[in-house]
Amino acid sequence: IPMPFKADSGTWYASININNAQYKEKAGKTRREALALEATMRLEAANGTFASKRDRSVKEQMTFKRFIDAEYREYHRTQNSSATWHDDSMSIIDRHFIPAFGKRLMDEITAANVIGWRTKRQSDDRTMLPGWATTKERKQRNRKPISKRTVNKEMQVLSGIFSHAVTYGLIPESPFKRIKDKVLKVDEKAPNFLSAAQVEELLS
Repeated sequence: IPMPFKADSGTWYASININNAQYKEKAGKTRREALALEATMRLEAANGTFASKRDRSVKEQMTFKRFIDAEYREYHRTQNSSATWHDDSMSIIDRHFIPAFGKRLMDEITAANVIGWRTKRQSDDRTMLPGWATTKERKQRNRKPISKRTVNKEMQVLSGIFSHAVTYGLIPESPFKRIKDKVLKVDEKAPNFLSAAQVEELLS
């Protein structure tokens, strides 16, 4: 049975066994400290909240970009039979989400951060500048706003990332769980009907 032990350096370690795997952690200079840490570790194990020092270290260092590169890209590729959807998703991630969230720790990205990104994205202009638009004013007039459908598609990609992070055990819940309006309402265009005069002209 694993028990606290003293290393040659004089440092005491707590040690427990969970599912035939042994975990040890540095406690301090006394056996009392090791026993106290061991009790905490056993309580966490009983509650299902125990994470090894290595696991906690990985979580503490896991930025959004690192999670995408180390885990999500390959996972997404294997889960999607459509290569086009995979490529589109990775393009969205690289163009929009890595610049926005790349350096942030996964467990620090909140619902407010996600909503803030969506709000800013809605104010962006679609990069569609015709060659003849040479002046700043004409360029500005010929830009079109990002559609709600596009923003919804991008949010779907982001939601998938956080859902997998929850399954992966990296974060306790997705920030999307706290977003009330997850999908922007898309205004459907009313169908265009021909007038009686137009119908008569077509039939003449």
